[in-house]
Order: sequence, then structure tokens, then C-alpha cells
Amino acid sequence: MQLFHRFCAALAMLTAAACATPAAAAFDKEHHWEVEAVGAACMASLKVPDGREIMLRAVDGGLVFAVGTPKPMAQGKRGVLQTEAYSFEFAPSYSKSGAVVFLDDTLNARAVAALRLANRIRVAVDDKTIVEVEGVAVEGALDAVTACSKGEAGWWGSGAQVQRTAGAAPPAPAPEPVLNKEGRWSVSVRDGGTGCGAVANIDEHTRLMLLAAAGRVGLAVQSDAPLPQGKKGRVETGAYKFDFVPGYGGPRYFASEQPFDSQALFALRRADGVRVSVDGKLVLEASFEGSGLPELITSLIDCSKGEKGWWGAGAPQS
Repeated sequence: MQLFHRFCAALAMLTAAACATPAAAAFDKEHHWEVEAVGAACMASLKVPDGREIMLRAVDGGLVFAVGTPKPMAQGKRGVLQTEAYSFEFAPSYSKSGAVVFLDDTLNARAVAALRLANRIRVAVDDKTIVEVEGVAVEGALDAVTACSKGEAGWWGSGAQVQRTAGAAPPAPAPEPVLNKEGRWSVSVRDGGTGCGAVANIDEHTRLMLLAAAGRVGLAVQSDAPLPQGKKGRVETGAYKFDFVPGYGGPRYFASEQPFDSQALFALRRADGVRVSVDGKLVLEASFEGSGLPELITSLIDCSKGEKGWWGAGAPQS
């Protein structure tokens, strides 16, 4: 697959990942999607008659979406992925040759859920359509490439080469998030057991997160749309305000670089509402009156120290 090799080269450039020689590929029963294992990753591809190709690459269940074209494409700044019922913007990234365009980061749960239901997919950059297909049956391809990336065998073959200790059982799935009694915050041990996180949905697009490790608490924001980029974040609670340095994990996620000090936590515990901005640009504003925020912060700290509670077992301690 020529486009596959372009995809690998571009992905290596963007993420410092490497691609091994692909194993034999297999098609789904509709003969639409081709799935193959490539070292520690798996890839699903759908060819369009004009030579374009939709690609899904998965590593340990995390999915990256890309479109390949026979010739280099004009590079733009505003991308849109659409299905019949869903649409979201992304900042496109390009391969060196310009023949592969990537969504800017791993697909979030909302995008994956929308793709599962999709019969039609359209990708456009700066209002110019890059690819548009119907009858794509994405759900089966998503299930296959995800399972393949976790080392599972199926109609696609033996799966990715997942590194595990000899004789060790596959890792247990992460515990499901648990809602606090007020139903506003969900708490869970973070991926890899590095701490605990609490999430509150601000609206259908934006989530506020409080992240704790070893008793220290910080803040993060995730959105389906690009967030303001800047150097100074600010949290305002009405009676108090404090600044933080945002660290970006892509255009739709940032977290405070340092945990909050005792004064900031004191203010958060007593906040009926929170306003977050970056370089003066509003990111989110929400009321947390009656949300159990004071008790939530205490529980989050306890969870990060490995203590058990309504949230479950707590983060593993080294």
C-alpha cells in the first residue's frame, strides 16, 4: 500500500512513532475496509474510487484518523469532519509530501461514537471537500482495528505485537468513573494509575477536570473545539482569582503546569462558580453551587493518595 507507507512516514514525523513492515492485510465481509497489523499498531483503510483513502490507525485502542490523496493537496488551517448527525472542527496536520492530512490528535470518545453510527463521512479543509463517501459501515472497522491494536486475533489476523511480560495476564481494564452523590462530578483513577481525576461536563462540548497526584491538585480543560492558546491562565471564583501556566496537549486540551497552592484550593473549595480564561479569552464559565465541590476536592486528594472510598480503590502507590 503506497498510501500506507506515506501514512507511516508522516506519523513518524508528527509523533516520533515508527512503523514496522505490515503483516498480510484482510478485508471485512463487505470488502470495504482493509485491516492489517503493523508492529505494535493496526491500521484500517477504505479506498475511494478516485484514489483517495480514509485511514484509521490504532495503538492500544487509541485512534488517529487520516485521509490520503494521490497527489499533494492544498494545505489549510480549518478542518471539519462530518457524518449525517455529527460535525466537529480540527486543526489539520500534513505529511511532508502533503498527500496525507491528519486530524490533530487522537479521536475522542464523542467522535468515535459518532463514527460508529456513520453511513456517510465528509472531510473538508477550509470549506474544500477532501473526501466524501457513503455506505462506509465504520462500526465494524472501528471494532476490528481497536481489537487488533490490543493484540487480539480475529478475521484480520493475529493482531498487533503488544509487549507483555512473559506469562503475565493482560492488564485489567481501568475502573469505570463513579459519580459523586450530587451527580455533578465523576471520579476515577487516571490512566496508568498516576493519580485521580474528577470530570464535570460544562456543556455538550467542554469538560472541566480536576487532576490530583500524591495529594496535589491541578486543573485541566478538554473541548471538542480548539481552545484559546496563550501563556497565562486564570481561574476566578467570584471572591478570589489566581493564575496558572497552561500546558497544551493539542489544540483542544490544556492543563495547569503546576499544582495549585493552598490558597487556590481554599478558594476552589468555597466556589459557587468558576470562570476559566487564557490570556483574557474566556474558556468556560459554570456554576457549581450544590455540586459537592468541597467534598469532591477532599475525596480527589484522598483517592490520589491511594485511599479507598466511594470512588473505589484509589490510585496505586509505589
